[in-house]
Parts: sequence; structure tokens; C-alpha cells
Amino acid sequence: MGRNKTLRNKALLPFSFFWDIQNATVKETKDREDKSLRVLGIGLCDADREYVYGVMQYMNRRKDLPLCCYAFTRIEAAAEAAAEKSLATILTGDMSICERREDGYYIGNTPCVYLSALPDPGNGAVFKYQSLPALVHDIMRYLLKETDLGSASCRLAAVFSPIGRCGKTRFAKAYAARATGGLYIGMEDFSDDEPTELLYLMKNRLPELEKRLPGLIREENGLSILSSSGLAFDIHCISREDIEYLNGLLSEMGRYSRIVYDLGAAAPELPGLFQLFDVIYMPVLTDPVSQRKLLRFRRVLENLGMTDVLLKLREVRLPDADWLSEEMQAAVESAMEEERIFVGGNEGKVEEAVSRTPGSDRGDTGQ
Repeated sequence: MGRNKTLRNKALLPFSFFWDIQNATVKETKDREDKSLRVLGIGLCDADREYVYGVMQYMNRRKDLPLCCYAFTRIEAAAEAAAEKSLATILTGDMSICERREDGYYIGNTPCVYLSALPDPGNGAVFKYQSLPALVHDIMRYLLKETDLGSASCRLAAVFSPIGRCGKTRFAKAYAARATGGLYIGMEDFSDDEPTELLYLMKNRLPELEKRLPGLIREENGLSILSSSGLAFDIHCISREDIEYLNGLLSEMGRYSRIVYDLGAAAPELPGLFQLFDVIYMPVLTDPVSQRKLLRFRRVLENLGMTDVLLKLREVRLPDADWLSEEMQAAVESAMEEERIFVGGNEGKVEEAVSRTPGSDRGDTGQ
């Protein structure tokens, strides 16, 4: 690649990148066909070449992240890329050319986040030498402008998948059951759970729903379950306002710390519904047909401009087991452990990660 080849002629998607420091050029490696879409460009600028390359490599190999990381050693190069490619943000330890405004620092219209070598750097800054998952979580939290993942008094989760027979309902029940004060809400297209009048009362905003709601919730093996009609024809009528109304009533009850919606694909406002949740678990399968469906689903969200939803997606691979089984409980525990890591683990410094041979272990690939 020639010395004068710059970012100007490079498409942000669907490639991963690394920065050639000596020649100031961008080299590209075509993503594998099954790689998730990269919908947000992130600039990472630091004088330590090994650091920026290692972090960039980790982020671009994370199949569950809709982020494409560009690495730079000079802030001027990062500023040029921001102007060319509309980067979502630049993380940098060099704020020399950043303009201070009332709501933070900017290079042009691109917000800048200070990459601090000191722990606990405060608002508007990210600690450089934290674990890689924690660093990614801080970036995602900044992009979403959300508080810490574990701070909400009642956590709203959705379980959805564009593919069938993947363990979606079993995972949703097991995930709800793992929490003290967990509630499972069944809104799949066709269900074998006992139907209730929930949708009728909810759609018509009937005042007796508030009184009848506790009676509609049943207990099964220690899990609180709220079923709907179990028919796609009824689910098709659900709107975002309906879910917000139901969440408000459940919140007023004050009984639940985690509410898990088992969503089918029948609701016409499904993409908008996703924005109501703190996290969206998406069971996946590895066969080629399922992978193509998953890629199509992500492309739909991208085309709708729903980056916030893409950032909340968590892919999970599940055993073919009952929701009460040890295998499914282990899968749920693994998912919960990932949430705890994203809240901010403190093990596995960046220097350790960047020294690994690419693809040599799980920590490097992010799988």
C-alpha cells in the first residue's frame, strides 16, 4: 500500500483496521463473513503504539460490539480521521488541540474523552490501564449516556432471537429465576403457558388492571410468571406505550428487581420496544443459515439507525436443556458474569493483553 494512501478512500464498514505508525497509512483486514457489523467509529490515540494496537485489536475482534476502533499515535492524525469519517468519539491522552466547551472537549464536532493513566479519573475521562472488558464498558456507557449497568433499582431485560429453536424461552425463565425478585413476562408468538387477560386489560387501560395484576402473576418452581395470551395475533397489537404502561404498574408494586420479557417477533413496534430495555440477550446458533439470519437482523437495526439497541445486544449460546437444569443455570451464570465484568472488573491489565499472540487464547479474541 502506498505511503500517500490515507483514510480518505477507506470505507468505515465492514473492515477492521490497524494503524501503521511508520508510514502513517491504514492497512485493512477484511472481516470474516460472520463478523458483526461495525456501526460506530471510535478513535484511540496514545503515544504507546503497543497499547493502542492491542486495544484496537481486541475491540475489532469482539463480534458482539458494533464498534470499529481506529488507533493513532498522533492527535493530529486522529483529528484528520474524525473530519473524514465522523468518528463517534476520540479517546486520547493528548488534549492539546481539543477545544473546551461548556459540555466537554471537542475536535470539530467530535467529542473527546481523556484517556487517563490515573485510576478514578472522574467524569469525562477513562482509566487507561483497566481491564479490556471494563474499558469497553466505559466507552459504551459514554456512548449511550447511561449510568452504571448495575445501578438501576429494577433492571429491565429482553430475550429475543430472529432464529427459532434456540432456547430463548428457557433462558429467559432461568435468567429471571436467578434474581431475587425476578419476574418472567411471556410475550412470545405462540406459548404453551396458561393464557391471561393481561393484553386486553393493558390495551384498554382498564383501571382494574392495577388491582388484578398481582393475581395474574403465578409462581412456578420459585419463579414469578406473568403470561399474555400466547397468540401472535394478540401480540401483534402491542405498542411501546403498552409496555411502558405495564412497566409503570409493575414498578409501583415494588416487588421486582429484574423483569425479563420473552419477546416474539409479532409486535409491529419491535425495534422501538428494544429501546426500553437495559440489556437484550439474543440466543444464537452456529449453523450457516442461522448466522445469515443474525447478520440480516443486525443490518436491519443498523439501517434504522438504532445504534443504541446494537450496543445492548448480548449474544448467548445455550445448551439444549430445561430452564431448571444445571446446564442452563451455568449458561445464565456465564451471562451474569459478563454483566459483572462490564460493570468494571480490575483484573487483566491492558499491557498483559496486548502482549499475547493474536488469536492464541480467549482473552485476545474476545470470544
